[in-house]
Amino acid sequence: MDLFSLLGTLWRHKWVSIPVVLLTLAGMGYVLALRPPTYEAKADILLTNPPAAPTAFQISQDPSLAKMNNPLANLASLTYVAEVLINSVTAPAAKAELTQAGASGYQVVLDNASQSNVPPAIDVVATGRKPRPAMRSAQLVATAISSELHQLQASQNVRNNDMITAVEYVTPSSATKSSGKLETAAGVAAIGLILLLVTVSMAQGREEQKNRRSRRERRSDYREGGHRDPADSEAEVARR
Repeated sequence: MDLFSLLGTLWRHKWVSIPVVLLTLAGMGYVLALRPPTYEAKADILLTNPPAAPTAFQISQDPSLAKMNNPLANLASLTYVAEVLINSVTAPAAKAELTQAGASGYQVVLDNASQSNVPPAIDVVATGRKPRPAMRSAQLVATAISSELHQLQASQNVRNNDMITAVEYVTPSSATKSSGKLETAAGVAAIGLILLLVTVSMAQGREEQKNRRSRRERRSDYREGGHRDPADSEAEVARR
């Protein structure tokens, strides 16, 4: 089907297509012109290893050093610790607590996951209708990550000096307008296009069904009037 045929089909079913087009344009206009802007605030947290574990010789010289043990630091990479923290603050129960504390929508992702020689960083992106709520949300999530890391190690009786630390090297001191309006408007346009194709296809199907029923009724009228149905004559010629 070429462009002219498609436009002809849309115009033939204009009573269906025009309302869908107008509704789609209205939705896009609302998103671009009337919908309040969204602001984003970011926080970045870097995990750092504790001091290196004492050697056997050092422990032999000072047996108290044997207590310097952090099972989390003994893992192959701090990336595993970062993933545990991310799963913890994005769990439904944690989200409910953070929302109750005042956090709005947020995302937490792992950075530097593919670089084993670089300490992992946790990126927090929070959104809000105004800059201050977005900044507050990002700070609440960043604080929750640091608190979870401390509690996780304290439960293993790790001393403070031997703990993995969370350094918040980017603080949510500002918020920027999100560019999500264009993406949302594009999504509205895509939904409108799909709805247009579906409604026009349904109208086309109803039209074809109506035409078939009309042809059957004409054939029935021909036969009842004692006339030979042209379609039957064509079928007989085809058989010969």
